[in-house]
Amino acid sequence: MDRSFTVRSLEGLVKLGHNVIEVVEENNNFTAEAAPMYLLGNFGVHCDGEWIHSENRGISTDGRFAVSCPVSHIKGGSLVENGYPFFAGKITLSQTVIVEHPEERKKLLLPRPYCAVMNLYVNDQFVKLFAWPQWSADVTKYLQKGENKVSLELTIGNRNVLGPHHQKDAEMHSVGPEDFGPYRPSQWRDRYAFVKTGLGE
Repeated sequence: MDRSFTVRSLEGLVKLGHNVIEVVEENNNFTAEAAPMYLLGNFGVHCDGEWIHSENRGISTDGRFAVSCPVSHIKGGSLVENGYPFFAGKITLSQTVIVEHPEERKKLLLPRPYCAVMNLYVNDQFVKLFAWPQWSADVTKYLQKGENKVSLELTIGNRNVLGPHHQKDAEMHSVGPEDFGPYRPSQWRDRYAFVKTGLGE
C-alpha cells in the first residue's frame, strides 16, 4: 500500500486462538495518533455476525473477525461475505465449464464486476479487459471440446482495507480526515462497514 510502511514478519509468533500485538514507545514522547496496522498474508477473515446490505453497495456487520484459512470457494460472488472483507489487490475466480460443440459461436455474458478492472481468461489465454459495460465477450476461438477453464482476474482497490469503516452511512459520497475516527460522535458507529467487491448477481 505504501512502500514507506515498516513491515515485520510474524512467522513463528502467531499461535492458534487469541493473539495480541502490542506497540511500546520506549522514549515516552509518543504524542501523535498511531496509524492502523495491517496484517498481510495468504489467509481468509471469518466473521461471526450477520451481514447487512444498504444503499451505495454498502455492507456492514457488528460481528467479530478472526483470521482463518484461505477461502477456496466463493458463494454468490461477494468477496466481503466470503472471507475477504478487507481484501485489496488482485484475486482470480475460476470455474470449469463443459463445451460439447466449440466450433459454434459462444458469447460469455458476465455479471457486473465490483472492482477497479477485470481481466477475462479462457484456458489461461487472455480474452478481454473490462473497465466499463458491456460485460460480455466472444470466446469462441479460445474454447476446446470438453473441459474449459474460465477465469476472472479482479483488481480490488483499497477502500475496504483503509476505510473509513465506522461512519453512519456504510458507503459515503465523499471522505475527509474527520471520517477516520470518532471525531463526529453523531456519525460514528461501532460496527464495521465495507463496500461490495467481487461479482454481482
